[in-house]
Amino acid sequence: MYPWLAASPDGIAIIMEPEGNKKVVVVEIKTRISLERIRATEEIRAKYNDNETIETFIGSPIFEEVVEKDHATQLMI
Repeated sequence: MYPWLAASPDGIAIIMEPEGNKKVVVVEIKTRISLERIRATEEIRAKYNDNETIETFIGSPIFEEVVEKDHATQLMI
């Protein structure tokens, strides 16, 4: 629909749910890390019961909390 619009995620994954449903998800890896960001990430992880993976969708309050604003647009594309 928009030939000028492109994205280059680090990966695409398929998550299999126990019910047999499949979800296609974008994998984006960020390597710029500071001690402050590590602490913030650990707090968010603890808030969601120490899950290694947090599922969210664009526009949800969790998305706003866990995705840095600098990277939100890239993930939405």
